[in-house]
Amino acid sequence: MAATGRVLVTPPVEPVTLSEAKQHLRVDVPDDDALIQRCVASARRWAESYSRRAFASQTWDVYYSAWSAAFEIPLPPLQNIVSASYRTAAGETLVVSPAVYLADTVAEPGRVLLAPGQSWPSVSLWPVNPVVIRAAVGYITAPDDIKAAILLLAGYLYENREQAAHPLPKTLPFAAENLLMPYIAGWF
Repeated sequence: MAATGRVLVTPPVEPVTLSEAKQHLRVDVPDDDALIQRCVASARRWAESYSRRAFASQTWDVYYSAWSAAFEIPLPPLQNIVSASYRTAAGETLVVSPAVYLADTVAEPGRVLLAPGQSWPSVSLWPVNPVVIRAAVGYITAPDDIKAAILLLAGYLYENREQAAHPLPKTLPFAAENLLMPYIAGWF
């Protein structure tokens, strides 16, 4: 089952450090540190959106409308399932025992499946997004080509920060797009 929504619980630590970004940009003074950090964060989010993948460890609450034999977890790679919970029709939130489900961290996107011989709780569910799976997703250490793409994008954003003077393109810069292509979720 596909997710109906998601909420960020634990934000990522950027896979590209300020020091790496400054070295890439050839900046050696602290004057633009805050701007460079914003460019790196924007570049990571842009690249993640393009690839439909998480490039740094982060935790999300992922919402579903009903029980399912398999729940797809967006933003691969899936590291692990932190918890699964549900809200009853009476408004009570309950946690599902980890013995009831399995995490498939190999599939893309990752999935949550019923363990053999188990079943989901058979209660009336809250009418809106009653099932919540808290998942840790993203690379623990981003591959070098992802970091290179983020640096290219951050450099573009840093150099072209005035949209009126240099309109931002509607697509990724060519080199960054090529670096990210193998990481697009569902592309092999």
